[in-house]
Amino acid sequence: QDVTERMEAVKLMKKFLTVMPDHFPIAFVRSLVATSSVTKDSFRRIAIDLLRELSLVNSEVVHRCYGFRALLEAALDPSLHDIAESIIVTILQLVGNPRRGENTSDIFDQRVLVSFSFVLFV
Repeated sequence: QDVTERMEAVKLMKKFLTVMPDHFPIAFVRSLVATSSVTKDSFRRIAIDLLRELSLVNSEVVHRCYGFRALLEAALDPSLHDIAESIIVTILQLVGNPRRGENTSDIFDQRVLVSFSFVLFV
């Protein structure tokens, strides 16, 4: 039953992300951030992916809930090495876009991200 309820919650979040990303509930983001930090959670990758998608359309709400920190921690986690590249690309897109990057500049040192992305892609 827990898995069914969580899947329904994910569907609802995806619907919000598609229909009303500017009004994405903070409670949902906090839940995604919390889930993304639990290494043995079966929904961890789903939460990280939703955070990535949301950060591209509503970076403000992700910023307020420490979602960028969660994304960076996920990118550095060896158990998630297969999705680290996509996480870093998302972060670099945010930092590289002045309109989207306004909430990321105070969180990420761009020099660190560039160095980190160099390590990932070499």
